[in-house]
Amino acid sequence: IHIGHHGFGGLKASGKLTFRGCSGNSGGAIKVTAGGAEFSNGTFLFEDCIADTGGGGAVSVSAGHFIHSSGSSTFNRCRALTSAGGAVQVEGAQSLFKMHGGSMRFS
Repeated sequence: IHIGHHGFGGLKASGKLTFRGCSGNSGGAIKVTAGGAEFSNGTFLFEDCIADTGGGGAVSVSAGHFIHSSGSSTFNRCRALTSAGGAVQVEGAQSLFKMHGGSMRFS
């Protein structure tokens, strides 16, 4: 999922959400270049997600935000092949990561 259009609020997810075997240049499952992604009140699984040439095997934020406010997120075997952030990469002055509650597990 590429979240990058100005004026688009982004992705708000709750419940059960699974990303399995996703790949992309950066952000194998979710790439945020404007707006953002917010996860709350659910169970979120990222499994075997790969970033081919950039960072963030599962999630990459280069401008915008990634907010985890409750629930649980699990990142299994996510990797960036040529850059940083095997599971999550947040870079740039316009980027933000916030965790207000819940849990994250990396394996």
